[in-house]
Amino acid sequence: MIESSSFNYAGGIFGKIEHYGIGQTTISWHTNSGIVDGAIDYVGGIAGYVDNNVIVSYSINTNWVTGSAYTSGAIVGENNGSVEHCYNDEQMCILDVIGVNNGIANSVLSLPTALMIGNNLPIAPSNTSPQLYPISGAYPSVFWHPILLLSAAPIYLQDNPITGDPERLDNVTQDFKVSNNYWYPAPSPPNPYPYPYRWNSINGFINIPANSDDAFINPPFGALRQDTLRVILIDEPLYEKLIPIWIR
Repeated sequence: MIESSSFNYAGGIFGKIEHYGIGQTTISWHTNSGIVDGAIDYVGGIAGYVDNNVIVSYSINTNWVTGSAYTSGAIVGENNGSVEHCYNDEQMCILDVIGVNNGIANSVLSLPTALMIGNNLPIAPSNTSPQLYPISGAYPSVFWHPILLLSAAPIYLQDNPITGDPERLDNVTQDFKVSNNYWYPAPSPPNPYPYPYRWNSINGFINIPANSDDAFINPPFGALRQDTLRVILIDEPLYEKLIPIWIR
């Protein structure tokens, strides 16, 4: 679940969206939960580059996006079309929602994790399919599928005790919480599975006990260290989600 590129146009869903001919191209109801690491220009959580006469709407980014140029954004790297009703978890990705905006941006926001979870995300229900369905204790998902349920697993960073601002992945100073349960609306199993997610720390700087939602930063404290959180679905261990994190 990592999108990495040493060339232009890297995106969690699309590298480059172009439109040819009359009318418009509309891209809607997408979620990116993978790490997007683009080395050059046009990097975005949803799309690296959006052409004119292209609409990107009702999509979210919930993981780390990084690029070396100013044409890097949490949702779109460069927009020449229209980006509407798209949201980024500002605690997971610190980039502006759109790197360079030469088009229209309407309700394109970065929000703290708490406002992206369950029914809190301000995306209106759709009468069409697919759409983003709310999941209690997780990010919205477009469908009931193991990969999508795994991609919906969040972590909950605390507020910085000095500034009061929500902590972000690039500078975590306190223990935090992980999501280990979810409730999916109908049509779904009648009850949530107990502890369906299993978390661990790849470099061992963070301790997450089994069947717990607590994540403890291991000593020594103070120096900035990079780790990666790994989460799997207990019933589907073939898939995994990775979240980079920098702790002190």
